[in-house]
Amino acid sequence: MKYISYILLALFSTILFSACDDEAPIEYDEQIVVEGFMWIGHRLEINLTKTVPFGTAYYDDSVKVSGAHVFMTVDGVMHELTEAVSGVAGTYAAGFCAYGYNR
Repeated sequence: MKYISYILLALFSTILFSACDDEAPIEYDEQIVVEGFMWIGHRLEINLTKTVPFGTAYYDDSVKVSGAHVFMTVDGVMHELTEAVSGVAGTYAAGFCAYGYNR
């Protein structure tokens, strides 16, 4: 019985003195996120978004990056991807499709 009370006292002390502390906030550094997929026979489209600080509400429309100059190099030839081709803010598309098949 004596050992059980020591164990309980040690357990209670551990819980009491290991309380959660607030950590210092990490300095936020905004980054651009590039997301895209290539499918044969489909136009290349990528989405540009930006990161948000931890604890901030995330809304799709508020994180889209619009008005960027986006280029992609294929076989040494540079192609521009534009929002005008995709028709969606924050989404950039090439004016060509993979293997020349236009959809």
